[in-house]
Amino acid sequence: MTAPRDDLLAALPDLVAECIRGHLPRLKTCEGMLGGFDLDELKRTGLASPAVLVSRLGVRPRDTLAGPHRRVTLAMAAFVVTRDEMGLKRDTALSNITATLIQIIPDNCWGLAGVGPAERVEERVLINRAARQVTASLAVVTWDQPVTLAALPEGTVLRPELYLGGDLEGEVT
Repeated sequence: MTAPRDDLLAALPDLVAECIRGHLPRLKTCEGMLGGFDLDELKRTGLASPAVLVSRLGVRPRDTLAGPHRRVTLAMAAFVVTRDEMGLKRDTALSNITATLIQIIPDNCWGLAGVGPAERVEERVLINRAARQVTASLAVVTWDQPVTLAALPEGTVLRPELYLGGDLEGEVT
């Protein structure tokens, strides 16, 4: 397990994508992002497929623990995009990729401190007439990821590089 991360919400989609790429190394695109993904986005981006885009869709309270910690549930999603390839139909490829995700995700903590086992893994196929017109198949695998966040001690100031970016070492204030 790694030490708790103060950038966990931002980093988790990329960390999950890295794990997925380890199981599916021939994906043309496998990366983290924030928010949803739909057919309009697919048309706009011209995403190389097969692809898996991992996203954090939201955060909701989970329960309370004794002490200063807050337990929340992250609504996570892995959007899967496939197209017909030589000798493999897009719907078959989509099913094979989502089956792999359904095997990888449950109970996975991604090797991170403060991250509980993934639960409530579900697949939903998003194929419709419009998707068929762009010769793509689209599905989403969703899950709940329990996370424990340490409360910030009173007077704590968040490191500026977490919201301003860049290397602020040695900055004079």
